[in-house]
Amino acid sequence: MPSLLFEIGCEELPASACAEAEEQLRSELAKLGKGSVLVGPRRLVLLVDDVPEREPDEWVKGPPEKKEKPPKPQNQPGPNPQAEPKS
Repeated sequence: MPSLLFEIGCEELPASACAEAEEQLRSELAKLGKGSVLVGPRRLVLLVDDVPEREPDEWVKGPPEKKEKPPKPQNQPGPNPQAEPKS
């Protein structure tokens, strides 16, 4: 199975923020499965191993999709029914 690498680049983080981010990422990784967490002052990385290539299809019931309406024509010069006929 493939792996998933999720990397976040950021401004330089203080050491206390890096420790907190690492703790939070590790708790989220525990929900996803096995992998590793890498934390640096400018990078947060979550590497998840054995990610399925595709999730099973499922039917979702919801409101009907809205069809896009064709654009309205711009005001173009044309015959004016109220204009006097030219002689």
